[in-house]
Amino acid sequence: MINVRRLIENRIPAPCCEACHEKIKPEEAPEVEYVKTKRGTQLFIHKKCVEKVWR
Repeated sequence: MINVRRLIENRIPAPCCEACHEKIKPEEAPEVEYVKTKRGTQLFIHKKCVEKVWR
């Protein structure tokens, strides 16, 4: 299992939600979806934004 909290803490600059463009704090890790694409792009998305944007 991927430790999303550690990924968020180690990113400089802090990651932003791809849907709402708000900065993601390490405390929000349980409410964040993490996606790594084939090209190696790391995407962080709030779970509430996933439900709003991608229905």
